[in-house]
Amino acid sequence: MGNAQGIDLNSGQSQYVEIGDKPALDLNSGSYTVELFTKLETDIVEYLIGKRSVGDKGWALYRDSSSDDLIFVVHSDALTYKQVQTTTTCKPDDGCLHIAVTYNSDTQDLMIYRNGVWQATTASALNAMLNNVPVTIGASGAPHAYFNGIIQCVRISDIVRYTENFTPPVYFFKNDANTLGLWYFDGDLTDQSGNEFDGIFQTNGGSETYIEGCIAATGIISPFPSHLNV
Repeated sequence: MGNAQGIDLNSGQSQYVEIGDKPALDLNSGSYTVELFTKLETDIVEYLIGKRSVGDKGWALYRDSSSDDLIFVVHSDALTYKQVQTTTTCKPDDGCLHIAVTYNSDTQDLMIYRNGVWQATTASALNAMLNNVPVTIGASGAPHAYFNGIIQCVRISDIVRYTENFTPPVYFFKNDANTLGLWYFDGDLTDQSGNEFDGIFQTNGGSETYIEGCIAATGIISPFPSHLNV
């Protein structure tokens, strides 16, 4: 059995998924993890997910084409921000990538993992500021800097899921009490967390398209290693 589907976004048609302004996803208090699977298709500046716009700072994961790194930025206020980025480049010929960002509110450490391998830690980070912009997947909140490629199995959690190197799951993340939002993108935009943060497809042309993604739908692995909260 092959992999499940992911959503295939076309930057040339300004395609993205809008989740809406959900205060639970402001990441304004406590620890959190933001993670997803992706396949990059072009070498451009592009936003994968965020709750941030030019005027209303917040948080975002985006790709910087000059360094070929993925960068997670979080604004604690309009002028103050911290960021953490991959130290291994992320390019279209890399195939499937699992990216995870964790924030520990006790230690104030912001960490990023690429395919289960720790990349960097930024110390003295703070929670994101409150804002009134929607969560967007595949674009910034403006929107602009549209993503071109596949995104699958996005999960936002209110705990630190990973504390050391790990093997990324090969099946869909399971929903649990710490899941704030969970979008498989396996043929639809439904939030699997039960919080009803369903997505809305936005485009200036073209249709909502799904193709084979990075992981399969069923066969949750159990038990997981003790240092993982997946």
